[in-house]
Amino acid sequence: MGKVKIQSGIYLNRQVEFLDDANVRPSGARVRKIIFDWLRFDIRNKNCLDLFSGSGALALEAVSNGCKSVVCIDHNKQSCQKILSESNKLGVQNLRIICQSIPCALDTQFDVCFLDAPFDQDGLLPESLQWLSKGDVLCPGGMLYVESKHELTDVEGMIRLKHKKVSNVHMQVFQVRDE
Repeated sequence: MGKVKIQSGIYLNRQVEFLDDANVRPSGARVRKIIFDWLRFDIRNKNCLDLFSGSGALALEAVSNGCKSVVCIDHNKQSCQKILSESNKLGVQNLRIICQSIPCALDTQFDVCFLDAPFDQDGLLPESLQWLSKGDVLCPGGMLYVESKHELTDVEGMIRLKHKKVSNVHMQVFQVRDE
């Protein structure tokens, strides 16, 4: 098993295990610290979505930082089971897991979405962004965090608010345009 440490919030310094699998690449500690420094006040009491959850690190950081609820989506059944197990160990009540591929049907809109598609599957990021830009996943004014191997300057229907590169990871925050 791999391990990550929660960087901030009520679960600060708690260790979370994840599958030791080449396809699971948790966001690094420095990256997660930056993300939640950026979004800490934007996620408080908000509904969050974590796409390609993998280790569940982003979802658990969001819970630790006061989000109202978080939905994790990942197609890997073992990853989903591990996220559930780790959230239960922490006593998390406001986390739901959907074990399937995206795009998928969702019964609610979200205020904040974390999108960290596998870097080695080039088609997943554009497909995911297209799905998100249709307007029924994120609320008007909602925030989208994207982690990618290339810088993104334009996402349909959104404005880029922040960008930073850490090592080989581009971190970007977009906001849904209010129409």
